Amino acid sequence: MYHDIFNTILVLSIFEGFILTGIALFSKKKKNKSYLFLILIILAFTLNNLQYFFLVFRLISSEKFFGLLFFPFAALTPVLYLLFFKFLLYPKRKLTKTRSLLFLPSILSFIIALYYKIKYLTDGITEEIRLLYNKIYLFQEVFGVVFLFVIVGYVFIMISGFEKEQNANNITKYKGHTRWLKVLNSFSLLLSLVWMLAIVQEFILGGSELNYFYFLWVGIAVYIYLLGYTGIYHFNEFFPQIPKTEQKIQEVQIANAVKKIVELKTYPKSEHVKAFEALIMEEDKFLDSDIKLEDLANELNLSKSYLSRLINSELGYGFSECINKLRIEHAKKILSNPNLQHQNMLKIAKQSGFKSKSNFFTTFKKITGETPADFQKKNLS
Repeated sequence: MYHDIFNTILVLSIFEGFILTGIALFSKKKKNKSYLFLILIILAFTLNNLQYFFLVFRLISSEKFFGLLFFPFAALTPVLYLLFFKFLLYPKRKLTKTRSLLFLPSILSFIIALYYKIKYLTDGITEEIRLLYNKIYLFQEVFGVVFLFVIVGYVFIMISGFEKEQNANNITKYKGHTRWLKVLNSFSLLLSLVWMLAIVQEFILGGSELNYFYFLWVGIAVYIYLLGYTGIYHFNEFFPQIPKTEQKIQEVQIANAVKKIVELKTYPKSEHVKAFEALIMEEDKFLDSDIKLEDLANELNLSKSYLSRLINSELGYGFSECINKLRIEHAKKILSNPNLQHQNMLKIAKQSGFKSKSNFFTTFKKITGETPADFQKKNLS
């Protein structure tokens, strides 16, 4: 009875995995590195369940399973899992050569599996090779579960370190957005424990009627659900929130950019111009698409014409050019932020204070000499 339930869940997980992978591949967010690794994790788990589907339903013998179908996707998932979290929490950090070496065990495992298949297809499988491969397979299973334990532990450390960084910057709103990461990682820990029990039962105790690998496959089915629906469908809600530290840094960068723009003249400025700078810098008035010189002049208790003359004489350009330069600096920060690369240009234009995409494109090209798309591509490549 329970075999039928487990088998049904296994089949459903395969369909679910391919559907989620298909949806993800047509998403604009696939250009994001973290999102890409999320897709690869789902695909790896799905392919792993698919190959075992043929064995569980006895559509193929154990000998043909290893000789024709089996590839060690389980050895690949821990590395993909680590990189998913790495690029989610710290998207601007590059993949180091040291971390690239983490793929080495997986590559070796795939090479061994491929070599075995070549020998099988050419009738070169001897009893010695078969026994050796069985030992290698057991070693891969043990190594895989230990490796996953290590990765899960390291991810917990990564999340904790990320939270400490946020606290150090007096940012507290991220906790609701990292909670699901802890749930996901806790489930990974549970999955590791089930995998370990399955290995002990199958290879050390000699197996029993209740196969723990069934529970492992059911766990993977649930895990695909967590990765898919929590990771993909909540990605938009979570991902823009995760880099709060970067968001704060971005605000500082924008403020510094404003200062560079409005401080082109090195001689002392009048109190009125200083007040104008403070007004547009500290309150982000330049992001208001309806901003008018007259309104700012009223707030400063000055006449429109007088404030216009002060801006021209002390800053070296007119009010409109000043505002547009600040808006373009703001847009450049958004365009160069990998966490926000899925946003469309109209939304970026609106966020930067422009009423239309065409006006944004024209102004951006005039000030920078390139289109927003070209700038983004250059800075995110």
